[in-house]
Amino acid sequence: MQAAVEAVASESNRQAWIADHDAIFKKLSQVSRAIERLGPGGPTPRRLKKIAGELKELLVRTEKHFQNEERQAGLFDMLGELLPDDRSKIDRLRAEHKHLLQRMTTVHAQLAGDEVFDLELATKELSAFLETLLAHEALEEQLAERGFNWQARRRA
Repeated sequence: MQAAVEAVASESNRQAWIADHDAIFKKLSQVSRAIERLGPGGPTPRRLKKIAGELKELLVRTEKHFQNEERQAGLFDMLGELLPDDRSKIDRLRAEHKHLLQRMTTVHAQLAGDEVFDLELATKELSAFLETLLAHEALEEQLAERGFNWQARRRA
């Protein structure tokens, strides 16, 4: 298991994981700005389709990201080894993945569909979802940074 921990904690893997998180945060920011731009002119079908497209990109990227974190000997397994006192947080993050993807899929379907829906409610749900995803990813980063730093200190 130690070799697997060292592989995940390698600089190239850390940099890839950080780049993946950066891309997710960038897409989150783009979707948030698109919502803010709806403003007083109200949403047009074109604007909603644009937001739906950006949300779909976020959904695909986030789903792959979550799969990588959850795979055997992936980030969550390694963090569990590195931070045994934080296993409950790590388990909570793992459990949140399914719920986050379901929420994102639901909001995307509303925005991308042709059915009439309560735009104000959908916008609030999307904003709440984005805040939840942002908090989730921030906790992952916090744990990963602590875990990798702990591992580096332990090897020294």
